[in-house]
Amino acid sequence: MIESIAIISCGPSAKRCRPDAEIMIGCRDRVERHVCDWWVFMDWIVFQRYTPIGKPMAFTSNTVYPSMQNNDPELAERFVQYPKLLSTSGEQPGPIESHPRWNAWSGTAALGLAWKLGMSQVVADGAELHLYGYDLDGESDAAGWTENAKNRSAHRWEAERKLTDEMIALCRGIGWKIKQHGKHKIRH
Repeated sequence: MIESIAIISCGPSAKRCRPDAEIMIGCRDRVERHVCDWWVFMDWIVFQRYTPIGKPMAFTSNTVYPSMQNNDPELAERFVQYPKLLSTSGEQPGPIESHPRWNAWSGTAALGLAWKLGMSQVVADGAELHLYGYDLDGESDAAGWTENAKNRSAHRWEAERKLTDEMIALCRGIGWKIKQHGKHKIRH
């Protein structure tokens, strides 16, 4: 039974977080700053750019490996050897109304992973799911980078907030008590 999970997403408030949980999930570059059990990323370039502390299990999409093969075959060979779970494996969370893919962004994919872990390992009574860095606003990330500012538009945040709220509702539905540590206020 799982009693606590902490997800460290990439919003600016994550740079101040001090998470502590039974299972630690880090999105994208957060695994360089926190010891994590899981590393969530949906873009192959993340595997190329960041070096996690230790060797957390990768949780990623089935499109990552083909993208690596096309762009960096040597990296693809390293990825083959890396421990991983594809987001498309096993039971899938749903229904998701606001977006066709729950794993479109690392933050929502991390919520999907928490859902999957809860479904497979059983959520204990009173189990807590701590969310850090779910700001879902602005142009910079936790590292202060704005290099992908065009990807951080008001339209994107509106869509991601809706999907995040739906994923949180699914996690609550299997017993998680949500503890928010960040800017975004959960609507469900």
